Amino acid sequence: MNNILSALVMSVVLLGGSEQTQQSDLPPQETAPANPTPATVLPPVSVQAGPALPWLNPSDEPGALANADEAREGRKLYLLPQDCSERSEVDVVIHFHGSPKTMTKAFQSSHLDAVAVIVNLGALSGPYEHYFEQKGSFVNFLAGIDKDLAKHCPGAKRRRLAISSWSGGYGAAYRILVEESNVELIDAILLSDGLHSAMANKFTREIKPDGLAPFTRFAERAAKGDKMLAIAHSSIVPPGYSSTTETATYLLESQGGERLPIDAQGPRESMHLISKGSVGNLSVLGFAGNDTHAHCDHLYAINDTLFSQLERRWAN
Repeated sequence: MNNILSALVMSVVLLGGSEQTQQSDLPPQETAPANPTPATVLPPVSVQAGPALPWLNPSDEPGALANADEAREGRKLYLLPQDCSERSEVDVVIHFHGSPKTMTKAFQSSHLDAVAVIVNLGALSGPYEHYFEQKGSFVNFLAGIDKDLAKHCPGAKRRRLAISSWSGGYGAAYRILVEESNVELIDAILLSDGLHSAMANKFTREIKPDGLAPFTRFAERAAKGDKMLAIAHSSIVPPGYSSTTETATYLLESQGGERLPIDAQGPRESMHLISKGSVGNLSVLGFAGNDTHAHCDHLYAINDTLFSQLERRWAN
């Protein structure tokens, strides 16, 4: 793990002249391995613009968080709709991992009509898993959010809840889902280029089913339509553990789904969509790119790739 972390930091030093890594609000740790194994790119086919690719038909109308009020409570940064105190209920999106400045821009650009909570606990997945590893820790965490809502949005109760993450932030979602009673508290999970797992065989890259069991259970609920699980990922193949492509494919196939090859421009000039697949409310968007820039692109594009899907679900 120390070698991997060193590669993450060194990649930022070597690529410091690029547009993505020059941004001061992106910590050096928020990168992908500098020299990942190239991934197989699916053959391109044509695709028509549609609801699954919202960045091809962007809206210029400001959303509820465009002029959000900000409040900080410990490690939680809140973005609050200006009229939240006039409501009886508010939806809540908790995002794990990603610089506050970048995530604030993403939420402000979205059309989510919800309270956003941005949480950063560390560079890799470990700190996020550790924070929620004790039984009841997530319930206690939500109790703290409810207390903060009573302070900043008096009279408004928490309604629907979504968990969002980028990169190592998936560790929070994983540990939260391990405690199965927490599933009933969550309506949606969004994973941006961050879901890894141990492999049963490093030569065949076979995934250990137990490592993804909490997400598989949630994927089953999403496939049936009563939950939502949306995944967007790059084509990075890290050594020694499963890639985001492999874990997303595993979850999709576990519910009888398959990927379709795509050839479409992504939400950023440097992003190219090469596959997609869905079963019910379980969806996967696969993008080309196997380097640091491709990984960071998913942070900057999270509104287009994932928030937009949650908007459509919560608009109903």
